[in-house]
Amino acid sequence: MNGSGSDEAAATTRTWTEAHQAAFARATGDVNPMHMDARMARRTLAGERAVHGVHAALWALDACADAHPLDRLATLQMRFERFVLVGDRTVLTVHEADARQLRLSVAVDGVRTLTIQATFAAERAPARPVEAAPTAIPAEPVARDPSALTGLAGAFAATSAAVARTSSASTARPRARRSGRPATRRAREAADRITALR
Repeated sequence: MNGSGSDEAAATTRTWTEAHQAAFARATGDVNPMHMDARMARRTLAGERAVHGVHAALWALDACADAHPLDRLATLQMRFERFVLVGDRTVLTVHEADARQLRLSVAVDGVRTLTIQATFAAERAPARPVEAAPTAIPAEPVARDPSALTGLAGAFAATSAAVARTSSASTARPRARRSGRPATRRAREAADRITALR
């Protein structure tokens, strides 16, 4: 992916260019001056424009996608150790890879800048098609008279007792600690004011 040299080198190295920065900033909307403005970037810890960390991580995972089952990705841990600067040549190294895990790193001039550890879920059988719904979904909204809903049981049924509980709960004292007293002085004062209003 946008590497340099042979196909093998393209999969394991990349020199980060202005074009990479601009494309990623356009795609994500991340135009932080640390990444895009050379003058402002001099004032940051990086000292120069830094490549978006997520961009470097996505590049590394993309370079591994053909050889490893990223479609079964279960967990992903990343550790960003150093800045990758615009103009740096990064080298991707896969340290461990099997059907259950992948561990890789990205380095600049032999210094590790990013470590990624991934685990993969077990293979699953392909999903089966969902059977057709027993009743057809109407093309137009169904109009119901609200009074027809009062006899229905379930989530839509509201009794006068439930309404009374709701209104009395709004005037109840604040929750107390296990000791039976409100947790703070302000809570006690608020509870006293509510009691006085009753």
